[in-house]
Amino acid sequence: MSKGLPTPEIVRRHVEDFFHRSAPVMTLRWPATTTEKLWELPDGVNILGTPPERFGFHLQRVGRDVYAIRVLWNHTCLSWEKLSRMQLLSSALASLLRALGIDLWWLLEQSMGGYQTISRAA
Repeated sequence: MSKGLPTPEIVRRHVEDFFHRSAPVMTLRWPATTTEKLWELPDGVNILGTPPERFGFHLQRVGRDVYAIRVLWNHTCLSWEKLSRMQLLSSALASLLRALGIDLWWLLEQSMGGYQTISRAA
C-alpha cells in the first residue's frame, strides 16, 4: 500500500483569467521530503516529477456519469471533455486533492442533482 501525500502549505490563492475566472489557482509549498514520482492522470497522460507548485482545477458534470475537468499543473493546462467518475477517482488527481483536503468522491456526488460546475483551487 502506498503512503499518501503529505499536506502542502498553501502559500497563495489567486485567479488567473487564462485558466478559469471562477477557479482559483493555488501556489503550494510541499515538505522537503516530498519526492519525484509518476503522476498517472486520465487517458494515459503521465507527469514525472514532484507535486505541482501551482495547481487549480475546474470540474463540470456534463452527463449522468460524465465530467469535464480542466487542470492547471505548474505551467501546464490540461483539459478533458468526457471522463467517467471511475477515470477521475482512479487517477492521481484523487490522491493529490486528498492531500489538499478535498474529497473528489464528495465533489462528484455534489453534482448528482443536475449538471453543474464545481470550481475549486485545490
